[in-house]
Amino acid sequence: MKFLLTYFLIQATIRITLSNSISPRIAYGDIAEPGQFPYHVLFKIDDDYGYNWCGGVLLSENYILTAGDCLEIGNPRKAYLGITNISDASENIVRLSIDPETDFILSPNGKLGLVKINQNLKFSDFIKPAILTDLTLTQENLQGKYATLTGFGVPLTRHADTSKFLRYIEIPIVSSDICEKSYPYFFDNTFLCASSAEGKSFCFGDQGGPLVIKDSNDQNIVIGIAYAQGYCGDTKSPGTYIRLTSYLDWIKKTMNLK
Repeated sequence: MKFLLTYFLIQATIRITLSNSISPRIAYGDIAEPGQFPYHVLFKIDDDYGYNWCGGVLLSENYILTAGDCLEIGNPRKAYLGITNISDASENIVRLSIDPETDFILSPNGKLGLVKINQNLKFSDFIKPAILTDLTLTQENLQGKYATLTGFGVPLTRHADTSKFLRYIEIPIVSSDICEKSYPYFFDNTFLCASSAEGKSFCFGDQGGPLVIKDSNDQNIVIGIAYAQGYCGDTKSPGTYIRLTSYLDWIKKTMNLK
């Protein structure tokens, strides 16, 4: 019963966060350099309290992938590509207008969402897509590998609501057994987990951020999307991510990929 209540509290917190404008935080993250993570997308969500953020990942010139709640609850109308500083007016940044009525596509279970890009998008050193994972990257192959999570926010050591900068953390993928022990009432093979033992984690408002590994050719492979964390900087419970191998058929069909 204790774990069941924890699960529902996590789900409730995720939704309350988006509606209460609690800003995303990459806990204890480092500041990214311009062009370091050219696949990261920032969604601006307007709400009754001002605005909020969600993360996403550029997959092609036509599509951005994010968490379903960012679209279903957040209802964003603006996306920013090539951005590492929210105060930057650089020409390297592309600002997209989004129409929730026509540009959102949710997965059948609502966990993931694709956003259509309805304008000509040119890639640059600051804007490049990540490569979608494939079925060879199983949990067994990923376990112990370090992955990078990106997002906007502040380290927990500072007292502020937002950060101007894109931050990142590097965290190891942990086994399914560790995940299941931490979240026994909702963890299944559509999720993967990464350690937060050093306090490095994401906060609830940072949903949709991409979890990425490097392949042997130094290419960025997106393997997961930030989903739920016990709390910001939690050192006991791993962060949970939507495992993209479980959604490859839907993603490829929606994007008209072979």
